[in-house]
Amino acid sequence: MKKLNLYLIVITLYLFPCAIYCTEWVVSNQLDSNNNGNDWNLIASYDSLNCIIVGSDFNGIPRVIISEDAGKTWKYILNVAISEYMKDTSLKFTRPNAVYYDEDKIFIWSWDNNDKQAYFLTSFNKGESWELKKTDIVCGGIKFEKNEGVLFGFDKIYYSSDNGTSWEVHDITIPEAYGVAEMVRFNSIDEFSILMVSQTNKKAWLCKTINRGKDWEINTIPYYCRYMSFKFFDDNIGWVIGRYPNGIGDQSNDVILKTIDGGKSWQKVADSAFKNEIVIPAGVYDVDVISKDEAIVVGSTTKALYTKDGGNTWEILSKGVNVYGKLLFKVVKFIAPKTIIAGGWDNFVARYELDDNVSVEDYEKVNEEVIIYANPTNDFLQLKSNNTLDKIEIFSALGIKILETEYKDKIDVGRLSAGVYFLKTGDTVYKFVKM
Repeated sequence: MKKLNLYLIVITLYLFPCAIYCTEWVVSNQLDSNNNGNDWNLIASYDSLNCIIVGSDFNGIPRVIISEDAGKTWKYILNVAISEYMKDTSLKFTRPNAVYYDEDKIFIWSWDNNDKQAYFLTSFNKGESWELKKTDIVCGGIKFEKNEGVLFGFDKIYYSSDNGTSWEVHDITIPEAYGVAEMVRFNSIDEFSILMVSQTNKKAWLCKTINRGKDWEINTIPYYCRYMSFKFFDDNIGWVIGRYPNGIGDQSNDVILKTIDGGKSWQKVADSAFKNEIVIPAGVYDVDVISKDEAIVVGSTTKALYTKDGGNTWEILSKGVNVYGKLLFKVVKFIAPKTIIAGGWDNFVARYELDDNVSVEDYEKVNEEVIIYANPTNDFLQLKSNNTLDKIEIFSALGIKILETEYKDKIDVGRLSAGVYFLKTGDTVYKFVKM
């Protein structure tokens, strides 16, 4: 009996991680919330303390802030019109699209919609002074290793050996049949991945190189949508988020995909098509990953989703200062294993601390919920609850309801095919595996 009780406790903690580790969003009060509609577009860091966030306001004025204490405090390093720094230009900061940040340098690429001009803003003293250089390069990502750099130009790759002063251009040797390069993620200046999308064929591919683009490993992503972001934890585990246009105004059904084999295969781990079971923030914008099991997804409907078990269960990180129902997420980053920084519209910047400590109060709250066992199972699911529940619903991994019954302590699932299923009771969803 003691062994069974221990097993039940382990199952309980697995099913209800949020009660154990969630704290709250702490919104920065150092930034003016009425700063001409300022939106944050880019985020980067180079260690567990130093972070940069880049944005712009409705007038095309750049807003760049840095933190040297993991997001506890922030300071502006660029907060006036570019013409104040460079008297001979009228360029606006209307579309910042790439940033690189380390202890020695800051590189920002942006675009002026009016003048149709691209340019770099660079600083080699943490933003105390800036240099502007116009360029013909269209940039979607930058990576440096000391003085060597690589730049993603969508249909080109550029390399620099002089700290970004000059760039040597190389064609991306991926056949045109694979469509258009949309985004990049750098592991190093030699190893990186490019996400390709063909609107004609309604297909997408992940293309990986380990030798600066001389050779490519190309794998299909079996879903076509408007991809917004992708991140990899290592060579195998990665996440992709995107939006499915459904033809109803600007609304969309959003998707979170995961690979555990470097992109050779993908699993749709959650989808707003069955949002009553697993809630996805409509209008997904960004994803970040800190371990093989932990990832966070943010969207423009104020939801931030966190998983600690590789996407099997998700929790909404919504506690904090008027965050849930008000603030709109756009970028997110794990700056440390337990520290998340996010930014969005209306000058919103916030910090979230995850906590793994389990208190007696936490356990008592968890223990009030439903416990299911054995999991995985061949024949029966056993349920135990201290609460009165009306009914039980079971859904397939595609979100199709396959069983509805009144609440029972024992459910026969022996006729189900082997696979992953979701059991819903009340407002809570549990994942179980039929062997």
